[in-house]
Amino acid sequence: MNRDSSRLSEDSRALAEIQQQLIISLKFHHRRSLEKLPLEMALKSMMEAWSSCQSNSP
Repeated sequence: MNRDSSRLSEDSRALAEIQQQLIISLKFHHRRSLEKLPLEMALKSMMEAWSSCQSNSP
């Protein structure tokens, strides 16, 4: 495996780990809220939270 593909694999593993941590956090800390919201509203909320965390957002 060359250096570029090795780095990509490391990045993919790191992103997968972050994704799992987020899933666990949402499930543990926000379960009741997620149970009450329709999927569309929950996804919209997640998108708004994600957007507010991006460096180019106001």
